[in-house]
Amino acid sequence: VNQYLSKLKIANVIADTVTDYFVKLVNPTNVDGLFTSVFEDNWSLNGYYLERIGDSVVLQRNTVTGAGVSVYLNQVSTAAHVILRDNNMTSVGGALDCVKSASLVFENNQVEVAGTFTGVNSAAVSLDGDGVLTHWGAKIRNNNINCQSNATLRCIYLEFAAAVEIEGNNLYCHPSTGTHIYIDANARDVYVGNNQYFSTVDGTDIQPRISDNG
Repeated sequence: VNQYLSKLKIANVIADTVTDYFVKLVNPTNVDGLFTSVFEDNWSLNGYYLERIGDSVVLQRNTVTGAGVSVYLNQVSTAAHVILRDNNMTSVGGALDCVKSASLVFENNQVEVAGTFTGVNSAAVSLDGDGVLTHWGAKIRNNNINCQSNATLRCIYLEFAAAVEIEGNNLYCHPSTGTHIYIDANARDVYVGNNQYFSTVDGTDIQPRISDNG
C-alpha cells in the first residue's frame, strides 16, 4: 500500500491458501506503480488486484482460479502497455475487470467462468469505465473464452472504450440468452474481426450473438 514498486518480478510461485488476492497493489498516490514489472509462471488461488499501475506490466503463463476476478486492473491516466498473455483463468468472478487502460493486450488466454458467477457487467472480460473515455487501443485476440453453464453471461463487454480490436477468439455463450460480444453505447470504433462463435450448451457453431449499441 502506497509503495513505489518498479521492475518487480514474481515468478514460479504456488499460492494455494490465499483468501484475498495473490498480488494486491492499492496505491492512490503513486503515479507509476509496477513500472516494467512481470508476473509469470505462477499458480494462485485468487488473482491480481492492480490499482493505479504504470507502464509496461506483463502477466504471462499464470494459472488463476478461486474467488473474485482473475485480474482487476486500473492504470493511471498517463500509463500504457499492459500485456496479459498465455494465462489460464477460471475464477468465478471472470478473467479481467479493467477500468482504465491504454494499449492493453489480452491474447492467447484460456478463460472459463466456472461455478456461480460473481463478477461485474455479466462478463468474463470487461473493459468498463467511470463516465469518460477510459480505454484506448485494446487488443483482445486469439483467446478461448467460455461462459460455460452461465446462461446470461457475456464473453466480452466494452464501455467507454475506443479503437478496440476483437479478433481470432473462440467465444462460447448460451445460444439464446447469452452474448458473445456486448458493445455499450459509450464505446466507439470497435473492430470485430474473424472470431469463431459457439454454444455453451452443445459446443456447436452458432450465429454470432453481438449486441452493438456503440
